[in-house]
Amino acid sequence: MSSLNWNELDKTTRKNFSLDLLSSVLRGIFFAVSTSFFTVVAIRLGASSFLVSVLIAAPFASRLLTPLWASQTNTSNKIKFVAIPWILGRGLLVFVALTKSPQVYVFIILCYYISEAITIPAYASIVRDMYDQKVRGRLMSFVQIGEILVTVISSLVIGRGLDQLGYRNLFPVTAILGASAGLIIWKIHLPKAGGVATKKLIKLKDIFALVWINRRYGIYSLAVMIFGIGHLIAAGSYPMYQIKVLNLSNFYIGILSSVFSLLGIVGTYASGRIIDKLNPLYAATLMIGVWFFLPTLYLLKGSFLTLLVASVFHGLANGGLSLAYPNVAIYFANDEDPSGYMAIHSTLGGVRGLVAPILGAWIFEKYGYQAVFSVSAVLIFLGTMILFSLVRKL
Repeated sequence: MSSLNWNELDKTTRKNFSLDLLSSVLRGIFFAVSTSFFTVVAIRLGASSFLVSVLIAAPFASRLLTPLWASQTNTSNKIKFVAIPWILGRGLLVFVALTKSPQVYVFIILCYYISEAITIPAYASIVRDMYDQKVRGRLMSFVQIGEILVTVISSLVIGRGLDQLGYRNLFPVTAILGASAGLIIWKIHLPKAGGVATKKLIKLKDIFALVWINRRYGIYSLAVMIFGIGHLIAAGSYPMYQIKVLNLSNFYIGILSSVFSLLGIVGTYASGRIIDKLNPLYAATLMIGVWFFLPTLYLLKGSFLTLLVASVFHGLANGGLSLAYPNVAIYFANDEDPSGYMAIHSTLGGVRGLVAPILGAWIFEKYGYQAVFSVSAVLIFLGTMILFSLVRKL
């Protein structure tokens, strides 16, 4: 394990890591569908650009209630706030086998995203409790790398399988595997008070006040907000461009997804090293800067090869940020529960998720792909510059 000595980890940490890693394998199979093919299938079912924008906005809009979930995770078993939504929400996707309607399909996916958002504050608090600060970044990166490796392989198999068998046969199987990850997470033991109900209740007004009380966190949140709007403005245009301009099959889209996931391993590992050796803010700044190349490369009006290179940068940035975000929350929280900071992050993500995809759909309808990708690149660059000014003062 790199410079990590497995035998020096205590028994509980080793067991928790093993369970987390096993759960990540099942999540990897599931996420091969959710991250790559939810939108693709909707488009092939005949979803309008508005429905596609709703689908893009869904995982972000569903996060608007995360402050409420964060306030409850301090008074209830945190494990159940992850396990139960994973089991029920992912299990819902079995029912896509019963529909060919794009409207019903999008509604089922929306219900899944709502349940998934419940877990966000609790999971940040769980990893804070089950991994020591000195090794947290690397252990989390190893878990995520395992998840990504499975996603890479699964994306290729599922891409070909969708062409041959269709989503109504494959999606229910991956839904069951994804739900099973919740059963495994339920076995994790938290050595601190994290897994036991505590009596202190976080007030919602205190959660929202964090942005104003902690000025540096406020600047960080502003930068991520600008970046997130820029990213989401173009999120719906990427699959539309792949399918309607380049006419890519599910197999080639699966290749793009595999490259995206494979490079996510590099981004995750690099982010974990930066978090442990330097600071999670450095990791977030670097990865957001790398994301700038995604819309920029789509601006070139290139071929499949150009999109392949864009997937390299996309994977690096996405892998790194997925690890950096919860660790930034832990960093700003110091010794306090990070669920409040993670709730703010998710809520702001919900706000931009409601606005940006619809704005992107309007820009696309009015001015076309190039305008969407241009606006996206400018906003991502601006967010990077604000974060760079913040980390320079560390």
